[in-house]
Amino acid sequence: KEDLKHPTNTKPRLPRTLSEGHLTDYFEGEKRFMCQEKPIITQFPEYDFSLFLKTDRMSPNYRRGDELFFKKTAILEPGNCFLLDTAEGPKFKKIYPEKDSIRCVSYNREEYPDFLVPRNLVYGYYKCVGILRIL
Repeated sequence: KEDLKHPTNTKPRLPRTLSEGHLTDYFEGEKRFMCQEKPIITQFPEYDFSLFLKTDRMSPNYRRGDELFFKKTAILEPGNCFLLDTAEGPKFKKIYPEKDSIRCVSYNREEYPDFLVPRNLVYGYYKCVGILRIL
């Protein structure tokens, strides 16, 4: 029997302003009610959720207002874009694993310098698998 609150043919779009909690609270857990249920885009690889990008820190490849689609993974791919679920909130960056940290890199490194996030403060890694942009 299909769950009427979470149909099997939809995926959650996370709210523009994420309140406290971890990303999994929104797409799998107690805060799912705060998400919009959107039809699955079958042209994309399998994904867990989508959200709108709120900043321009990843321009020109990703722009404010783009809808990004993410899949939780344990496989880190250096130089690819991931959403990190951290103790300080979500961080969307190109990542480079280092010894005990993850180096987070923006496309515009002059304006937005690299920073490190200790691995023990990352609760989940989400690979960007799709993007929708209104032209």
